[in-house]
Amino acid sequence: MKKVPSRWIPQQLNDEQNQERVRLCRENLANFVMVPGDYVILLQ
Repeated sequence: MKKVPSRWIPQQLNDEQNQERVRLCRENLANFVMVPGDYVILLQ
C-alpha cells in the first residue's frame, strides 16, 4: 500500500484548471467586503 496525502496540492493542476481556480477564488472574494473592526460582511 502507498500513503496518499489527504490534501490536494494545487501544483498538480494543469493551466486550465489553475485559471478556473483563480477565477472562482476572485469571484468568491468579490462577495465579501472588509469592515473596520475586523468584521466581514457577506454581500448577497
